[in-house]
Amino acid sequence: MLEEERLPQRAAKLGQAVRKRLLAIQAKHPEKITHVFGEGLVWALLLAGKEPREWDVDLGDGVTQAAIHKGLLLIRTGVGSIKLGPPLVIEEGALME
Repeated sequence: MLEEERLPQRAAKLGQAVRKRLLAIQAKHPEKITHVFGEGLVWALLLAGKEPREWDVDLGDGVTQAAIHKGLLLIRTGVGSIKLGPPLVIEEGALME
């Protein structure tokens, strides 16, 4: 199915849109989102704490919980980051939502 549906190529293409969207979110909250990194459909946001080199675990947990209550599954890392890993077959509209 990976080859037949060209899912790796699709993930690479959609990943460009995800990157753009996450960087726009970071631009709105640069004091909290220090790094955006990933490739394809696997991405992470690092959340700044109050002290240098400290990550905001509580914010990461809070965002993850709020997302779950709205039907979005994010990965709780417990270290001040949020990870996204949608299915490779996700519709582009659903991904951008």
